[in-house]
Amino acid sequence: MNTMPGSGSLAVRGWRSAVWLIACSLGTVLGRGLLDAVSDGSKQHVHDPLQYGFSLAQGYETKLSEMGTVDPPIISIADPKYGMDEVGVFEESRTKFWGLLQDGRRAHSKRMTEDAGCFCDGFDNVTVWDETREIMCMRQHMLAKNDMPQKYVMDKAFLQKPQGGPAKAGLTFDPTTMKRHFKQYRALLQEYYEGKEILESAAHPTPTEPGYDEAVTAIARHLVRKVVHKKPFVIAVAGTSIMAGMDNCFAKTYGPMLTRILEPFFKGMGIGVEVRNSGQNGDGPAMEDTTQCIKQVMGADVDILQITYVMITPAPPADYEAFIRRTISDGTLLHATHRIDTTILEEADREAYHRSGLMDFTKEGLSMLDFDKTLYPWFPSLGRAHWGRVDDGYCHITTRDGSEGTIMQNWHPGPLGFQVYMDTLLHPYMDGFIRAMAMLEEKDAAALKIEFPVDANLYTMGTPLPPPSQCKKAEFAEHPMCKGETDHGFTDGPTCAVGQNPSWGIGSNLTDWLVPAGDATNPFKGDSSWAIKAIKKSSSIGGCRDKLQMRDPSAYKERPDCSGHLDTGDAFVGTKTSGWLTLKLPDMTKGDIQVCNFRKGAGYTAGTNDAAKLKPKFALNGRILTAPPGMVKPGDKVPFHPSVPSNKASTCMQVAVGAPELKGAYLSVSLEDADADLTLSMEISWIIVN
Repeated sequence: MNTMPGSGSLAVRGWRSAVWLIACSLGTVLGRGLLDAVSDGSKQHVHDPLQYGFSLAQGYETKLSEMGTVDPPIISIADPKYGMDEVGVFEESRTKFWGLLQDGRRAHSKRMTEDAGCFCDGFDNVTVWDETREIMCMRQHMLAKNDMPQKYVMDKAFLQKPQGGPAKAGLTFDPTTMKRHFKQYRALLQEYYEGKEILESAAHPTPTEPGYDEAVTAIARHLVRKVVHKKPFVIAVAGTSIMAGMDNCFAKTYGPMLTRILEPFFKGMGIGVEVRNSGQNGDGPAMEDTTQCIKQVMGADVDILQITYVMITPAPPADYEAFIRRTISDGTLLHATHRIDTTILEEADREAYHRSGLMDFTKEGLSMLDFDKTLYPWFPSLGRAHWGRVDDGYCHITTRDGSEGTIMQNWHPGPLGFQVYMDTLLHPYMDGFIRAMAMLEEKDAAALKIEFPVDANLYTMGTPLPPPSQCKKAEFAEHPMCKGETDHGFTDGPTCAVGQNPSWGIGSNLTDWLVPAGDATNPFKGDSSWAIKAIKKSSSIGGCRDKLQMRDPSAYKERPDCSGHLDTGDAFVGTKTSGWLTLKLPDMTKGDIQVCNFRKGAGYTAGTNDAAKLKPKFALNGRILTAPPGMVKPGDKVPFHPSVPSNKASTCMQVAVGAPELKGAYLSVSLEDADADLTLSMEISWIIVN
């Protein structure tokens, strides 16, 4: 007889009914003590935890006995079954048990929605819901631990001291061993979400959709190249305050969490993994600025770029598609959480993009969280009623790495919300990594070095991009994308100096372009008091609603890793008396120049940056520039690209269009004509040239 706890015959498990009854009694005492009654002004609601999802009590042992035996946990690579099971296949008894737990969660959700009063904006009955839900989830955890313990567990020795097995020639590890670790983690993810269905439906292309093989094979090629050349694998993240980690302990946000999960695998392969997170909170740069200058922000060695621009209207569709095409054709895989279907409108076009390596979420919101509305019927339509809630619908009340299980702090995710984002992409990534290990098994490292040169554009080895979707519209006939200008990566695209922090591009800091006032090459030599100043503060713990923080507001403030938010910003700042600022521009192909600031709400058209009052003067190589054709005055809102009309508000000022000084030009700016207002100052945080 198998005597492992929670496995084997039902005789081993039958004694737990007594433990179960004790737990129910404890839950009843706790629940009744905390939640005797709530009034909504019309009737009393008495809340007994035994009535909310604990209907499992009726006939539980009988139902359990009908499920059959359960496989023992697989916890070590020494186990022949470790990382070897067919993906997504679980014993029938396990899937039946999950169904029993799901029934309990739905019962709780339904009962609370019907009986517990108003789940409306403003926290009504949050305590009632959460306390009864938490008691039920603790009960479910106990049942699962005793009667259906986790089957797929990562090898603890590997996580503590990653070893990739006996080294294959030319490598520092055994790809077969690492493939088993990747497969084990993929199975772990599927078990965590009670089956593979929800994970496989969370991102396009799904395993059954056209383009999936190509998309995950593209991931595999990138990993193989980095492994054989012993270079770090780079995942870059751009987006809003969500990715910046606003209202969270920074250590529990997306970037640090993804790094912690991936590091053991990459250490096992003898290389590093770098997650470059340049998410920016609300006073950061506009999406258009970051995406135009993505190579300068993220660096030239990025393997995967994740774009998470949630809660905002993205750049005009043609401009967004142009950015997608530039990124992919430059050799970087683009994985977007949102808004692809509003940019690439036809399904056939999206399928073609997927074959070229594009991936995107299938749903708005927190991806798979929205999959089953019967689990959480209130989310997210009831506004603040879900702020600070724990659990993602599967009774996960902590993350897998032990962080608090807050799903949403407010409109920003909590640690569990970040985990949902992460898992949506980790699942197909595991498929890509498994394929990479298969390629390393089949060929020797020396041959793969030749096949995948360290500086090769891997896009050329995959499926070419389809014709641009937005170019089917007559209004975009003159867009550079529709003339084929965006299909060569960033070789003919914008080049930028950026004040956004952090950034990783070489030669792209504001100081890299600055020409000292007394330099012999400066067309306007003389005194200058223009200075680089910090103008943007980083995100913060802010409105964090993790239970630990709510109990003790000083808990996170005393932890250095909680205040490590990265998103700051610098700018050149000058006034009427600052003299001239001169910048050495890189070579241009078109002679188009924009200067930008961080102020998305105003740009250079209002407030202290009112261009009508600043009256900036610009010069190229000492030649004073006039307003570009079609510009009413300096400071007019400009489109993403000057050749295409757009009502999209911009933070940029168009300085030149088609200037002849393409090589070695010096751009200078002065505010000597500004109104005599000592409060006026100009901030230049980006310079974009094309």
